[in-house]
Amino acid sequence: MSRIKRLIREVHERSLWQALVVYLGASFAVLEAVDLFIGYFGLPAWLFGVAFTLLVVGLPFLILSSLAAREEYADDVPPEVAEEAAEEDRRLRLLTWRNAAASFVVALAVWGVVVTGWLVFAGSAQPSRDRKMLVVLPFDNLGALEDEYFSDGLTDAVNARLGVIHGLGVISRQSAMQYKSSDKSAGEIGEELGVEYILEGTVQRERPGDPGSRVRVIPQLIRVSDDTHVWAETYDDEMAEIFRVQSDIAERIALALDITLLEPDRRLVRRRSTDNQQAYEYYLRGRAHELNGELRAAVSMYETAVEQDPNFAEAYAALGAAIWRLGFSGQDVSGLPNARAALDKAVQLGPDLVETHLALGDRYYMSRWYDSATVHLEFVRARQPSNSEAIARIGWMQRRQGKWEEHVETIETALALDPRNHRLAGGLGHTFLLMRQYSEAERYLNRAIAMAPESSAYHGWLVLVYLSWDGSPERARSALQEAVSRVGGAVLGDGPLIRVFADDFGADLDRFGPADEASTGDDLLAKARWHGRRNQSELARAYYDSARARTAAAYTRVVDSLEAREGRRACFTRVPGRALAGLGRTEEAVIYAKKHTQLCTTSGDAISGPLRVMDLAEIYVMAGMYDDAIEQLEYTLSIPSPINAGLLIVDPIWDPLRDHPRFQELLESDTQ
Repeated sequence: MSRIKRLIREVHERSLWQALVVYLGASFAVLEAVDLFIGYFGLPAWLFGVAFTLLVVGLPFLILSSLAAREEYADDVPPEVAEEAAEEDRRLRLLTWRNAAASFVVALAVWGVVVTGWLVFAGSAQPSRDRKMLVVLPFDNLGALEDEYFSDGLTDAVNARLGVIHGLGVISRQSAMQYKSSDKSAGEIGEELGVEYILEGTVQRERPGDPGSRVRVIPQLIRVSDDTHVWAETYDDEMAEIFRVQSDIAERIALALDITLLEPDRRLVRRRSTDNQQAYEYYLRGRAHELNGELRAAVSMYETAVEQDPNFAEAYAALGAAIWRLGFSGQDVSGLPNARAALDKAVQLGPDLVETHLALGDRYYMSRWYDSATVHLEFVRARQPSNSEAIARIGWMQRRQGKWEEHVETIETALALDPRNHRLAGGLGHTFLLMRQYSEAERYLNRAIAMAPESSAYHGWLVLVYLSWDGSPERARSALQEAVSRVGGAVLGDGPLIRVFADDFGADLDRFGPADEASTGDDLLAKARWHGRRNQSELARAYYDSARARTAAAYTRVVDSLEAREGRRACFTRVPGRALAGLGRTEEAVIYAKKHTQLCTTSGDAISGPLRVMDLAEIYVMAGMYDDAIEQLEYTLSIPSPINAGLLIVDPIWDPLRDHPRFQELLESDTQ
């Protein structure tokens, strides 16, 4: 018998053909799962090719390993050995199925190793790496002025659809909107945002505010390097086709940039939010109000949208998130049950929607349920790798959880996608201040100040950087002089700056009376400290008492209401304990501060926790409990915190400790 005939016979007798069919069917199913896995976790498209190649290579391995089990083939089997031959055939069939399973498992294992290696060495947390970077500039509204919300909403929708494409890095809306009506060239915008391509366009509705109107959209894709048009199109359709227009723009851009659109991404790009155009109009109006900070008006629009379409999941998610923000901002805590109901409805209607998970992530983030928030925000990040808002939320939670290095990497990723966001730059500068990495802190705070020169917080942190760096007040005094001239005395705050520089700048705080509504608790406390240093004890007591009363009332009104609804404690305000100490009620102040260090721990909140410990140390000093104060300082110096050797040297609040041996040892150990 020829070799070919013997091969065919062996394939048939060992059921090898059945194993091959099962192997191919299982491979097809696995490749579908791999495609979804890649899209869900934002992995590079070439990993699909790796999986396909490994499964194909497994075929000859299956065939050859099965046939190699018997080196000789016989034409006939003698009757006397028929029973043994039958047993041998059963053994070989079993071996064939085992080889099929082994081939399959080996292919998947190798693919898993490749994926793990890519995650470890390349890192999925760097969205700008190996991606083509693009910014969607606000589309120009060529229609009536009242349609401005529509053109902005269309821009956001296109931005969101592009944001799901894993081969593309899309600059955030916040940074892009700063170029609305800008006369800067493509080259200037590209350099400032770090992008290779710009998408711009025009929008014009035939009848303003009419969901049945025709709309014309003309997008243009520009390559920054040579200012040439890579792609352009004119869409002239009924409003009912607006979702098709949005998805077609995203798909055509991916094609123009030679980006492979994975099937999970394609499904997200093509998704329709609602078939009710009137509901979509109200949704866009709500978005416009929300982005302008008009939360009550946004809630009203979202409520109308869900009345128009009770199955509009995105509108329910937006409604729940907006009501939640109203509550946590202290504007209206009574609406929190309605927020939960809206979010529950969003989960019911759109459990896999990015908007649903982003809203839930915000809810849990504001409630300080960081583990739950992380689950939802990581879902958003996997589906929309360019969603800088979700990435930033994750980063801020990492900071609260004390994951400092992870936090820095995550916020830098968000900043690459939202380079004009001063809050990201300023927050990162503050992080480096707490980590005592002063050169990095200076760099990011200067960047934030360049974008938001009116922010007293950034100026104050920069002064603290200089004061902490070497314990010398000269450079800090110069920076503070500039800061006060730009933003006023508010930059001094109620901490080290007002205590160190009171003689030079304290008068800048002396503007409001104790009951002035323009003053916050921190403002009042700062003024109390200033008047205390001037030996104006009556004025100081008035400010201390106003600070205590105002902040205690605010806490009771807002936080207790939230606790009643959420069953969760928030970190208390810092002001009342320090105000009590300033009033000479040190025993009450110590009790208050110790309670807060127990409720707001460093392990539970790596930002607020150390502040409570620092407050306790200050109050201990004011109460004459010096050893207890030093014990708290030793702890805060061992972790990222606002305390450092430079401040201990220059801040007069620690003067009573100067001659204490433990305090001197503390300074020496921290400066070495």
